[in-house]
Amino acid sequence: MRSKALVKTRCRRCGREILTAANASFANRPSYRRFGGICSSCLTDEEQRELSSAQVRETALASRRFRIAGKIDWRSEKLPEEEEEVLRFMAQRFFTRSSSSPRRR
Repeated sequence: MRSKALVKTRCRRCGREILTAANASFANRPSYRRFGGICSSCLTDEEQRELSSAQVRETALASRRFRIAGKIDWRSEKLPEEEEEVLRFMAQRFFTRSSSSPRRR
C-alpha cells in the first residue's frame, strides 16, 4: 500500500513538476500556504530567508505545544557538567519561550 503523504503537482511559477505534502497538518501552516506550491529554484533569496525563519518559528511553537523540552532524556548522553548546563539552558529558552516575547539579537 502506497502512502499519500506526498502528491505530484506543478510549481506555480515555472510549471515544473514537484512533490508536495498532502497532509493537512503541513498544508495548514502559514509557510506552507505561502511557499508550498513553489519549487526551490523559483524562490528568491529573500523568500528563502522568510521560509527558514517561518519554519524555525513553527518548530518552536510546536515544541512548546507538545512540551518537547520536558521529554528530552538528559541521561542518554554523557556530557561534561558545564556542557549539560548550557544545553539545558538553551533548550529551556528555545522551547519554552512565549511566542509574544521579543527576541534578543
